[in-house]
Amino acid sequence: MVVAGGCTGSKKDIDLGYRLVSVSQASGTITVADMYPLRAGTWSWQITAGDDAGRSIERRREETDLYDATWVEIQDGQRREYWSRDDQGNLVMTAVAEPGDQALSFFDPPMVVAYHTLGPGESRQQQVKMRVMDLARPMRMKQQGVATRTVEYVDDRLIQTPMGTMSVKRVEISFRADLGLARAENSTMLLVYPSFGIVVERRKDTVSVVGVPFRHREQTLALVKMPAPTPETKDTASPHPSGTRPP
Repeated sequence: MVVAGGCTGSKKDIDLGYRLVSVSQASGTITVADMYPLRAGTWSWQITAGDDAGRSIERRREETDLYDATWVEIQDGQRREYWSRDDQGNLVMTAVAEPGDQALSFFDPPMVVAYHTLGPGESRQQQVKMRVMDLARPMRMKQQGVATRTVEYVDDRLIQTPMGTMSVKRVEISFRADLGLARAENSTMLLVYPSFGIVVERRKDTVSVVGVPFRHREQTLALVKMPAPTPETKDTASPHPSGTRPP
């Protein structure tokens, strides 16, 4: 879905939850606050394409003190990502719990979810140790290995969504975990409306065991509602008091 500047997207783009209007070079910077406003509340998403298309999901953020984290994001009451800030101001993930897989994973050092600042076209990569524990018996290790994550600020885009027309920044993320006989890979495209957050997410997940694909999942999600900022909200700088609709 690459188009030249000034061209309009197709009906297929609307099916994905947005229409691509134009593409331009990356400009300015993208920050943690642009991507992940850290405040308590629920973000509502619609799966617009791929597996489970048409289903709605919720991601709730709340404060926590588990696993050396200060925030946890809970997806549909299941997957839990535990976040904190490191000394450089990056948003990092200390642990992730996957009840469906009965897995609790830890990263050493914590894995960067969003860098404090990314410049135009900048790509940053991190490699960490990863331990996968049994969620029911956290002292029992199931797997261990190395995980690599790359984050790149690619370009700027003008899109139309059900929430309005937005100038967004495209971020591409790749993740790979080599855990002995198992390998997990993920590629994610994020469209970020600065200081408002992620408005579109397209992701592909693959798990292989001894080289044989075990699970494959692709989805595109569009944001439909987010919590409004409150006067005491920290780390958001959101200019949209309604919390649901950019100009």
